[in-house]
Amino acid sequence: MYTVLIVDDQQLFRDLARSMLHSSNAFSVVGDAADGRDALDLYDALRPDLVLMDVQMERMDGLEATRRIMQKDANANVLLTSMSGDPAYERLGRELGVMAFVPKRELRPSAIKEMLDQRAALIDAGRRAA
Repeated sequence: MYTVLIVDDQQLFRDLARSMLHSSNAFSVVGDAADGRDALDLYDALRPDLVLMDVQMERMDGLEATRRIMQKDANANVLLTSMSGDPAYERLGRELGVMAFVPKRELRPSAIKEMLDQRAALIDAGRRAA
């Protein structure tokens, strides 16, 4: 089972993502945060296998939180998402080393699960190699 941290300032999105992931036997949501600053604390405490990270949040945005997570853990697995489909987020995400950027309007539960399943396969391969 792969652990997931959901980071989004919208409670509804966190609840929907949690529900969708809960329906899969492959993932366990171990925490959620409403901003990047709380995400950093939770990441340090939980060390989840996957982080579903919103870009635009109060206190600390998802790009800055992702940058700090990647500085601490270059093998962190982060999926960035946002209400904005700004292509700059995809470019910035690649520069930070995230697994993908997907605008929220293009996210569907099946698409999130597919991406997480693909990433889970990579995590599993890395665990076997270690």
